[in-house]
Amino acid sequence: MDPSSLSPTRAAALRRWRSGELVAGSSDNAIEPTPPSDRAPTSFAQDHSLAAQKQLGPRDSSTITFGAFIRGQIDVGALAQSIHDVATRHETLRTTFHEDDSGRFWQHIAPNPLVQLEVTSLDHLPSGDRDSEAIRKATDFVYRPYDLGAEAAARVTVFELGANGYFIALSAHQVIADGWSLAVAMHEASHLYRAHTTGKPPELPALKIQYRDYALWQRAWMSSPARLPHLRYWHEQLADLACSPFPHDLQPSGRTLRAGVIPIAFTDAISDGINACAAQENVSPFMILLASLNVLVRELTVVASAAIGIPVANRSRRETHQLIGPFSHFLTVQTDVSDNPTFQDLLQRSRETTAQALAHQELLLIMYFHEVRAPNSKPIAASSAIKRLANVPILYTAILALQPPMPTFHLGDASLEPVELYRSHTLGGFHIMLWNETPRMRGRVEYGKDLFVEATVESMAALWMEIMSRGCSDPTKRISRL
Repeated sequence: MDPSSLSPTRAAALRRWRSGELVAGSSDNAIEPTPPSDRAPTSFAQDHSLAAQKQLGPRDSSTITFGAFIRGQIDVGALAQSIHDVATRHETLRTTFHEDDSGRFWQHIAPNPLVQLEVTSLDHLPSGDRDSEAIRKATDFVYRPYDLGAEAAARVTVFELGANGYFIALSAHQVIADGWSLAVAMHEASHLYRAHTTGKPPELPALKIQYRDYALWQRAWMSSPARLPHLRYWHEQLADLACSPFPHDLQPSGRTLRAGVIPIAFTDAISDGINACAAQENVSPFMILLASLNVLVRELTVVASAAIGIPVANRSRRETHQLIGPFSHFLTVQTDVSDNPTFQDLLQRSRETTAQALAHQELLLIMYFHEVRAPNSKPIAASSAIKRLANVPILYTAILALQPPMPTFHLGDASLEPVELYRSHTLGGFHIMLWNETPRMRGRVEYGKDLFVEATVESMAALWMEIMSRGCSDPTKRISRL
């Protein structure tokens, strides 16, 4: 098998298998179900979210949302029952979080669902005002701060719009969910809704494990020798990392930044150029985007290695695929640009560094910083470890995310038309969010308004597009000429 023909994820897995790091059916891969319990340890990702909320307070940048118009008539009672059933299946939707006297966080799992459908009628408004008012109220609803010790870390509401249909909004704190989780929840709710409205029994398979089982497995894994190759890799990558942010227009007064958004337009010419170059150089379109961003970082920060954060699902084990829980995280992909390579060489270099990082995604960067400490030091007390997790340094200049299109969902015969519910704050300075849709990508840059003025971000996005276009037109050019 030729690894060059594989995606970065599969090529990385193939290398791990050949080296003996990945063995089918080994205990390293198995997450076993444990007896039901109303109290369980948190995962490292949950610790990080809880520590950040304790230190910084509730913030909408920790919230995952979905909003959509429902065009058609629905049975609201059947939808409420479907949401109840989803919450019954997934312990994360029945979980609150508490801190003990030592500073350690715990999951507390209720026997019954904590998430219930809220319904609000907007029929009293003029027909032309209902849609905009639904979006405004939904935005307030989904970004309302969570009290994680007293309420479910997810909520869902429906606004009745009369002849206009309905608007549905879902929200979940990242302590219990990620983007993949929202897709799971919507798929299951849609399936259960059809079952309730047709009288047919639902056919969802029983969950093999709960997120609580994954958290226990992760804690055990972090104490096993299996973690050591991953620790060595990240130590080599991060020990001498000198990450430089993009030059700022403004000086922020705190860590929580007001969020600004600008759209990114992919023309037919740029889209065709990306696809043609990707095919010619035997790389994915994402590598074109990443390599171009590496050049932009080099141009604006004059660094020897460009460090970009990329999101990963971190669901390599099949039993995690149907869970609602916080698995995804960001990897730092560091690419050497000091020798002024050709764009062609940079594409291959970016592919290799990405594949290497993906092969070690099981060890979250917050887990790395939890373990790394001065030689011969005493074990870290729980309270100190939690404080450290809240202060993990930023290890990338920008974040680049390319997501597949959101699946199309229906509630019976009624279709859902997704709507973006924009947040007001961000913890990152420069996030490129793209969706790989047909016939061309679409996207936006989310940035910190306390760091950049809008015109600066627009010029940076335009320069990135220009670099991309020139690199795709002639990949043999040195990156200094792009």
